[in-house]
Amino acid sequence: MSTACGQVQGDPLERSPGGDASGEVPDDGSPQEEPFANACADTCATHAACVNGSCVDLLSGLSVSASSLAFTSATTDYTLDVSITQETLTVTATSIAGGVLRIKGVDARSGQPSAPIALALGETLVDVTVTLGARQATYTLHVTRAANVVQRMYGKALNAEAGDNLGTLAMDGDTLVVGAPGEEGDATSTMSAPNNAASGAGAVYVFVRDGATWTQQAYLKAANAEADDYFGISVAVHGDTIVVGAREEDGDATSTMGAPNNAATGAGAAYVFVRDGTTWSQQAYLKAANAEMYDNFGARVAVHGDTIVVGATGEDGDATSTMGAPNNAASNAGAAYVFVRDGTTWLQQAYLKAEVTWTIYGNYDGNIFGSSLAVDGDTIVVGARWEGEYLAGAAYVFVRDGGVWSRQASLRHTDNRNALFGYSVALRGDTIVIGAPAMEAVFVFVRDGTAWSRQASINAAHNADGLLSEFFGGAVAMDGGTIVVGAVNEDGGGTRAGAAYVFVRDGTAWSQQAYLKAPNAEAGDNFGASVAVRGDTIVVGAWSEDGDATSTMSAPNNAAPNAGAFYIMSL
Repeated sequence: MSTACGQVQGDPLERSPGGDASGEVPDDGSPQEEPFANACADTCATHAACVNGSCVDLLSGLSVSASSLAFTSATTDYTLDVSITQETLTVTATSIAGGVLRIKGVDARSGQPSAPIALALGETLVDVTVTLGARQATYTLHVTRAANVVQRMYGKALNAEAGDNLGTLAMDGDTLVVGAPGEEGDATSTMSAPNNAASGAGAVYVFVRDGATWTQQAYLKAANAEADDYFGISVAVHGDTIVVGAREEDGDATSTMGAPNNAATGAGAAYVFVRDGTTWSQQAYLKAANAEMYDNFGARVAVHGDTIVVGATGEDGDATSTMGAPNNAASNAGAAYVFVRDGTTWLQQAYLKAEVTWTIYGNYDGNIFGSSLAVDGDTIVVGARWEGEYLAGAAYVFVRDGGVWSRQASLRHTDNRNALFGYSVALRGDTIVIGAPAMEAVFVFVRDGTAWSRQASINAAHNADGLLSEFFGGAVAMDGGTIVVGAVNEDGGGTRAGAAYVFVRDGTAWSQQAYLKAPNAEAGDNFGASVAVRGDTIVVGAWSEDGDATSTMSAPNNAAPNAGAFYIMSL
C-alpha cells in the first residue's frame, strides 16, 4: 500500500548555495539526502517507507499454512491456534521491493513459503521482519499448538441391531471403514433391504466425509457370505482399496469366488473391494495357498498401495515351514501372508514366519504370530502377542527388496514377563508403535538405517504405575507425530466403559495431550477397542455400545445390546 505525502516545493535542480545546476552538494563529511528519497519519511507510519514521494508498506501480505490470518499492515501482533497434530507450518510474506525479509531469523523470499517451522507444544513465537534502509517493521505470530477435542459424530449402522459389534476401524483421508462382524445379513442383504438370514456373517460400512459431514457410502457383504464367517473382524483401507478379514470363513485352498466351498472349517478368508466413483465392488477373494482348518486367515489385515498383508493366527507351521514345504509342527504358531496386485489380480508374494515358534504357557498355545500387523511401503511389522515365557510377546519387522521379503528386526520388551507385547502395532515410515496391554504400556521404536531402537515408553498419565488394568495399549494408531491408544477396560463412566488417549511428539519426547471418552459412556461399552487417526481426525470404536439405529448423541438409548458404535472427534 502506498500513500502520497510531502511533495518538494520548487525546482529540485535549482542552484544550491555552494553547488551547481546539477544539484550536487559539496562533500563536507555530513550525511547527504536525495531530495525525493526522504521527502515523506517523517510522515510515514513505522511499518512503511517513503518511496518516490509515497509511503509504501514494508509488508503488504502475510499468511500461514496452518490457519487463516486476517492481515493488515498496521497490526503487528497475531494470535493463532493450531491443532495439536500440527507439527510445522510455513509462513508466506510479501515485502516491499528491495526489502530484506527474514522469517524466524532466516532469510526468506517475498511471496514464497518459508522453510517449515517446527512448532513446540504450547506457544511458538514466529517473527517476520522487513528492513529497507533505516526502516524496519517486525510482525510477531503467537502460535499455540494445543489439543481442543471436539465431538463430531456418534456413528451407528443404518441397520444397527443387537449383537452386531460394530466398531473395528480403518481410515484413510476422507474414507472411514467400520466392521460389524456380528451383523446377520446373508449375501443377498442390502442397505435398502437388509435381512437377518445368516447369524454372524458380518458386514462392513463405508463412510465418506464432505467438509465436516460424514455420510454412509456403502454396505459391503462377502459374495459368499454365510453364518459365523465374522466378515469385518478386521478391516483396512488405502485410497480406493478396502480389505476385509473373515477369520471363520470355511473355504479350503481350492475355494474360489466362482466356486466357493466349506471344506476347511475356520480356515478364514480376506476380501478386496475397490471403488469406482462412489461405487464399491468386490475385486478379489484371498485364500492362503496352504489354507487349512482353524488357521483363522483374516484375523488381521493391512493394505498399502498394491500390497496386502493378512494374518493367520491359527496357522500351524513352525519356523522351518516354507510356502514350498509347509508343515504343521507348531500349533497356533501363526503366519502372515503378503499379496501384491497386478492389474486387477492379486498374487501371493510371501509367507512370513516368526523366528521362534510354538510357545505353550498354561492354556495359551502358540505364538499367534499375525495377531497384529501393519504395512507401509516396503516395510511390514507383525505382532506375536503370546511369544516367549509368560506371554512376553514380540514384534517382527520385515522389509522388501525387489519382490523378496526378509526379516530386518525382532523387537521385544527387555523384561521377560507377561506383557502381551505386540498385541497391537502401528507403522508410519521409520516409526513403529507397539502395544503391551498387560503392562499398561505402549512402546515407540524408530529406525536409523536398518537398525531399530526404542525411543519411548508411554503410559496413561493417571495410570503410570500400570495397576488399574485398563488394557491400555490394546489398540494403537499413529499418523505423523500423533499416537492414539485405546484402553477398553478403563472405568470412567462405568466399569469397562473404556477410554482413549492422545499422545503427541515434541522432538523425541511423547506427552499425553488428551483423554477421550464417549459422551454417552456407560459400563461395558468397550470404547477404545479400536482406534484410527488421520491428521486432526480421530475415530474410536466401542463395539459393545448398546444404542440401536435410532440412537443419537442428544437422545441415546440402550435398545440394542452390543450393537456397537463409533465416535469421530477432531483435535
